[in-house]
Amino acid sequence: MAAVSFNIAFADSSQEACEPSQDTMIVSQHSRGELEMLVIAHRGASENFIENTLEAINFAADKGVDGIEIDIRRSVDGHFILFHDKNLLNIDGIETSPEDLSLEDLDTRLIKAGHTSILTLNKLLYEYNKKVPLIFDLKINKLHDEFIETLHHISFEYYLGVRTLSVLKSANKVCSKERILGLIPSIDVIKDFVNSGVGVIRLWEEWVTKDLVKYCHDLGCTVWVMTGRRGSVGETNESVLKRIKLAGVDGVLLNNIELMINRHSNFKTSANYGLKTSK
Repeated sequence: MAAVSFNIAFADSSQEACEPSQDTMIVSQHSRGELEMLVIAHRGASENFIENTLEAINFAADKGVDGIEIDIRRSVDGHFILFHDKNLLNIDGIETSPEDLSLEDLDTRLIKAGHTSILTLNKLLYEYNKKVPLIFDLKINKLHDEFIETLHHISFEYYLGVRTLSVLKSANKVCSKERILGLIPSIDVIKDFVNSGVGVIRLWEEWVTKDLVKYCHDLGCTVWVMTGRRGSVGETNESVLKRIKLAGVDGVLLNNIELMINRHSNFKTSANYGLKTSK
């Protein structure tokens, strides 16, 4: 791949929904020296608590992570919910999409199967009082007006994780590129996503090489890596984390946040990586 220079620029002032503060400009990988990678809790502290729950999110925030990734879907009756899987097969053995269920029906299915009640985005935003940024993995096919309206009422730092160029186009209208994470399906589309307005690229662990990370940096992007593989997403160990760090990666998403936190000697360095912890 040929390296292409790309200048990072803020979106216009109308994009106030997640406009970063003046002191949160992304600092290039080349200038961050020996600082540690960002620690991003995958679905909250999912090693310690049930994923995408308030307990998992608050625990991760209290442990001092730099960011918390959560999954956003939409129920058939229009509620935005924190739920990862595309169906309920792992919940009660029935292959029903959460998008085909009402919030009440989904909640009933979860509780009947012995799981906790579903967490809605509205409830999360009402009860979440931490300063740690949230990263929304948008498992929705478009940015609904209700979701955009919700964004305008969020007082803390957050990121939008987008999977398609069509959702990215909508995200660009409400969010600056430094706060848009490209959840790319393959490395072949990195440049397309960058040119369409993402400031952060998510790579899978098995994709990581020094050359690929440098390519992303040369395009002007911060690079985060999703640890683990299909079937064991977010699972990792110290040797893998070391390899990722040596490749020049800026941040990692993982389940066991204490793998990184326990060895963070200079932990509060968020502004140097494109994530900001609010004051």
